Amino acid sequence: MDVGGVNLNRLASAPVGEPKRVEPKQAEPERADQKPAGLHYPDCDEYVPGDKPAAPAKQEEPAGDKGRPAERCVCSTDKVDREIARLRQKQQQLQQKLNQTEDPQQQEALQKQLDAVARELQQKDNDAYRRQHAEFS
Repeated sequence: MDVGGVNLNRLASAPVGEPKRVEPKQAEPERADQKPAGLHYPDCDEYVPGDKPAAPAKQEEPAGDKGRPAERCVCSTDKVDREIARLRQKQQQLQQKLNQTEDPQQQEALQKQLDAVARELQQKDNDAYRRQHAEFS
């Protein structure tokens, strides 16, 4: 009878006796002075000429081609600052006209203009507006 590639009839006819004792091989003691031929194993802290020394840390340059200098971006809010300065100047002029005028209809018209300029100035005179409208070059 054949099971899994093993003939069971052959195993059944094998003489039964004492099992063989298999003793493990004793490892030969290693000698510290004996090293395998052809290979070089460095001792502790021994310099091996084939090893490369650690590369010194280099300061990485910004991305770009090596031949060209790195690009620099400059943020300018000058245009926004000039616009805000014009609005403040216009507000002062309207306030002066309002103070000098005695006609109620003209005062009302000037007050509406002054309120509109004040709202626009309040909207534009802040950091968020400056950042949004900054120019980068």
